[in-house]
Amino acid sequence: MYFPEKIRLVTVNWTNAFLFNSSKEFSYPEFRVLDYLSKRLKFNYDVTIERKIDAILSGFKEKFDIGIGSFIMYPLNFDFAHFTVPHHSNTMRFMCEKATDAPKFNAFLYPFNTEVWIVCLCFTLAATVASKYVTSSKQPYVNIFLNLVGSIVKQPLKVENNTSKKTVWWATWLVWVGVISSLYNALFLTFLTDPISLHSPKNFQELLNAVQNKKFKSFCDKQFVERIMLQSKEEHIRLLGEIIAKNEWYLTNNEQPIISYTECTMGEELTLKFSTHLPPKVKHFSDDYVYMVHHVIYVRKSFCCFEQLNKAVLDMVEGGFVKKFYSDSFRDAIWTNEIRTLEWPDDTTLALSMDNMKYPFYLLLLCYTLCVLVFLFEIILPKTIVLKMLSNKSVFK
Repeated sequence: MYFPEKIRLVTVNWTNAFLFNSSKEFSYPEFRVLDYLSKRLKFNYDVTIERKIDAILSGFKEKFDIGIGSFIMYPLNFDFAHFTVPHHSNTMRFMCEKATDAPKFNAFLYPFNTEVWIVCLCFTLAATVASKYVTSSKQPYVNIFLNLVGSIVKQPLKVENNTSKKTVWWATWLVWVGVISSLYNALFLTFLTDPISLHSPKNFQELLNAVQNKKFKSFCDKQFVERIMLQSKEEHIRLLGEIIAKNEWYLTNNEQPIISYTECTMGEELTLKFSTHLPPKVKHFSDDYVYMVHHVIYVRKSFCCFEQLNKAVLDMVEGGFVKKFYSDSFRDAIWTNEIRTLEWPDDTTLALSMDNMKYPFYLLLLCYTLCVLVFLFEIILPKTIVLKMLSNKSVFK
């Protein structure tokens, strides 16, 4: 059957992954699809790469015969075009860099979360006050507190003038210490055998929370924000879009996705894989997605041979060629300059550094500060009581 020998094709240039070399041998899977169709239907093509979708819309009726690539638009914009059967589906996700392992000093803090540490501290302070009255000890509060803390870390417990009442009290305390110490040691060993990683947002709700807390930034294309996110039915997607629009976290044409531990980029999953130089082992994609994109070929309604083109696309999909094109393209990207997996530095050293030691220094400084405050409290409090008693006597006189 008749098919034009030459057609006019248009695509949109989102990132450098869409660029082609001087010989026009495209490596991106969309263009491998085009190469297959050109050989199957025996036609040549002239390619026009537009940077803006509006330019494609204005010229599609007259300048172009077919369009290929992912155009983020609503169907109403294509009242002048036919769609072939989808040859591939892709999802709109966000991608960031996988969080590194928790700092090595966290091995001592990880067994308990913040709430448990606060409860243990409050319980120890309460036990310090109770011990002074139950045991009728004349020692200052600082000494009693250090005595209790020492028993927690396996130091001998100093007991003076032991009686049955004191025995019951110290036995109760030792049971508490034994339980807490056992739990801490078990969880500490778990951390050493399986270190945890810092938390990265797993879905768009967590990303919104991180962005609202100013712990994360999210970048994406401006048209994606205006046409998709701000029009979404999901409240958290709309809120995220409003924050991005307010801060103007937009990517310009041909700009590489911004990826780090505190920054992410939203876009098509496959495009993000191709347009970054990070190896796959450090990439983190969201568990959910905003919506799914179906890749189709857009054909001008006045084009003569839509049925032939549609049948060729259907045969290509059923034959498994499209799946092979995408898998081969991703494999090539891994083993070429796009992603240098083998040259990625391996930062798995177990040695402590000064950066790791700053946390113990801060904790030690905090403990010294608390001790000084308690010491001043012990000195100032008796004088205050004496002055108050003297003032009361003068009043009675």
